[in-house]
Amino acid sequence: MNSIKLYILIPILLFLLSCNNKSAATTRAELTDNIPEGTVPFEYDFNMKKAIFIPGTLNDSTCLKYWFETGAQRMTFSDSLASDFERKEVENGFSKVLKTMKVRIGIWERAYGDTVEAKYLDKNNHLFGFTGANVGIIPWQFFDKKIIEISFSKQYIRELSGTRDLHDYDSVKMKVVNGFLGIPVVVSVQKKKIRAFVTIDTGSNAGISFSNGIVSKFGIKSDGAFFEKALRSDGIQKSFAIKSDSIQVGKFYLTEKNQKGKNYVSFAMGKQREYPFAGLLGTAILEHFDIVMDFKKYCLYLKPIIK
Repeated sequence: MNSIKLYILIPILLFLLSCNNKSAATTRAELTDNIPEGTVPFEYDFNMKKAIFIPGTLNDSTCLKYWFETGAQRMTFSDSLASDFERKEVENGFSKVLKTMKVRIGIWERAYGDTVEAKYLDKNNHLFGFTGANVGIIPWQFFDKKIIEISFSKQYIRELSGTRDLHDYDSVKMKVVNGFLGIPVVVSVQKKKIRAFVTIDTGSNAGISFSNGIVSKFGIKSDGAFFEKALRSDGIQKSFAIKSDSIQVGKFYLTEKNQKGKNYVSFAMGKQREYPFAGLLGTAILEHFDIVMDFKKYCLYLKPIIK
C-alpha cells in the first residue's frame, strides 16, 4: 500500500537506484553463496527502506527496478514514461497506461496497458523520492498462479514447482478479498490479545499497523507511546506506536528478545480508506523469515531466519 514509515526526528533518506550498483552487488555476493539456480537477486536495506527492489526490464530495452508491493492493486509506473496524450486524464494523481508496457523479471514476463490495467503515478509523488525515478511498482498479481520463494536471508526470489519440500516452514492460509492478501495474527499488547486479519503489505516498511477501529474496539491507550507518520501515495497518515509483548504469525512468536527493541505496534489516529482487513503486516515483520507465497492455493509459508 506504499506506506513508508517516517519516525519523528528521523529524516527519510533519499536515494537513487541504478542498474549497476557496485556496493549492492558486493553485498549480494556476500549473501548469496551457494544459492539455488534460477534465482533473481533483489536489493533490500534492513536499516531504513526495508523495500524489495528486483531488477528487470521494460519493453526489453529500459532497465528498471521493480518494487514488489503486495499492498498495491495494479502495476504502476512513473508518468515520466507516459505520452502527452496519456497524461491528459489524471484522477487522484494517477493516469491510465494506454500503450503496451512489457514487464520482464528473470523468466517472468507480463504485458500491461492492453487487457491488463496499469497506471502512471505523478513523477513528483514523494514515493519516487523514496524509491528513485527508475522504479516500477509491481503487485503480487504479477506472480499469480505461481509459487514464489522470497529469501530475506539470501536476498533472492525464485519460482518453485511445489511446496512438498518445505519441511521447516509453517503454513498460514491467506484470504484474498478485493485483491488484498490477508493472514491472521495475534498481538499481545497492554494485557490484551488482538486477534485479527491483516494485509500482507511489502510496500510498508513497518511491522504491524492497525486501523483506528482496533483502537476503539480494544480500548488501546496511547500512554507512553511515540508518535509517527506514514508516507503513503495518497498523503500522510498519523499514528502512535507502543511496545507489544509478542506478535504471533502462524506458530512463530516475535518478542522483545528476538526483535531487539523493534516489537512496536502502530495504531492509526484517525479514519483511513476502507480496507478489507484490520491493518497491515509490513516488511519489518517479514524480514525475520524466509517466505514462500503460494499463489495457487493461497498459502504463506514461513521459516524463521537464524542469525
